[in-house]
Amino acid sequence: MYFNYSKGPFSHLRRCACYVSLPTNFGVSELTQGRVVGTLHWKLSAASPAVEDSPQKSTGNANTPLIVQAQEVEPASWKNIKEPPNVPIARKVSGAQPLPGIRLTLFQYQTCPFCCKVRAFLDYHGIPYDIVEVEPVLRQQIKFSTYKKVPIVLLREGNNCWQLNESSAIISILQSYRLNSEPGIQAYLNLYQPMKTKDPKGKEVLEVFNKYNLIYDPREETLNEDAVSSEIKWRRWADDHLVHVLSPNVYRSPTEALQAFNYFSDVGDWKKLFPAWERYLVIYVGAAAMYLVGKRLQKKYNLKEDVRLSFYEACDTWTDYLGNGKFAGGKRPNLADLAVFGVLSSVEGCAAFDDVLKHTKIQRWFNDMKTATQRTDPTY
Repeated sequence: MYFNYSKGPFSHLRRCACYVSLPTNFGVSELTQGRVVGTLHWKLSAASPAVEDSPQKSTGNANTPLIVQAQEVEPASWKNIKEPPNVPIARKVSGAQPLPGIRLTLFQYQTCPFCCKVRAFLDYHGIPYDIVEVEPVLRQQIKFSTYKKVPIVLLREGNNCWQLNESSAIISILQSYRLNSEPGIQAYLNLYQPMKTKDPKGKEVLEVFNKYNLIYDPREETLNEDAVSSEIKWRRWADDHLVHVLSPNVYRSPTEALQAFNYFSDVGDWKKLFPAWERYLVIYVGAAAMYLVGKRLQKKYNLKEDVRLSFYEACDTWTDYLGNGKFAGGKRPNLADLAVFGVLSSVEGCAAFDDVLKHTKIQRWFNDMKTATQRTDPTY
């Protein structure tokens, strides 16, 4: 799909390519009016903070129609925080390639797979950022936010401070801006607007429907449609499948659950950041709770009775796709590599990961990714 811009911050582009793979129950029509119906071809203008032009009907092959289901959604926006929270920074991560005019603060759990995805992206591209470690039980560090999950990124530009949620959306926004910062960050925030909708249980949620897609500048990029589609597919796979295999494996037994939480305490530097009572509360209560959660998730996601086999299968699926290639992105990691690596790196010090290294072929690729994300040279 290509977005055409006739005016506004993207007016210099002949066309701005944005590959979009929305859920099949999501059609696109009058986004600015909150009703979503129609087909997946639309035309956008970025002349103002709101998306102006109504989407156009597809003129594709009538013999292969795209059937979608109408769904009520309501446009929202990224929250612009007037008074950013005054919370202690756990550490500052330096980088040789800062985003123009942008400062980033990542609110995270050190071993959260979704937070690890964001860090892998930032580290690989040499983007500097600050880290606020969130205590997993009381979560006092994010009391300023109505959104209570991590990662949260505070993006500062001048006097503005936007709160970005959801790892894949964060990565797509920052990567699109990194590829072409000329339109300004707010133009990209407008193109990745969260939408108010309802989950299967009827609860109101915010969803960024194009969170796996990038805005490309065709003046700079020669796009390979198969490569773009594959990158989207595997980024989604990391979120929809791989991540759900982790908890039942890491918390497979009470002993493994406790070992995992002690590891989390060490790598998260909890001894330094949190009071002793709070740290022990998280370790022992958290381990007991997550052991039970792991059993529930094993059933929910239809994992094998021996959950290690499901973990091995997931890693085999990834390495089979890689074949003899160094990375999914070829000579360099792409966003799919960074997503899968981020998810797996979250359990690197756990017994489950040791077993995976022994029983699959993932180690060569994982070590290459570890080397790549520890470099500050983005041309690696």
